[in-house]
Amino acid sequence: MADASKFGFNAFAQVAPLNAVDILVTDSDPPADLLQALSQANVEIIVASQNSTANGRE
Repeated sequence: MADASKFGFNAFAQVAPLNAVDILVTDSDPPADLLQALSQANVEIIVASQNSTANGRE
């Protein structure tokens, strides 16, 4: 899980390579270059709606 503010920044440490990720849940679409890399790594991207709640009810 990563909110969109994390896109485009290098971190101090790498947690895992993209090919170790199955699903990315985020609050906004990733930028085009990251989206392409995620697609090539077969990562499913789920963009959460701001209107969603944890239990699925609004």
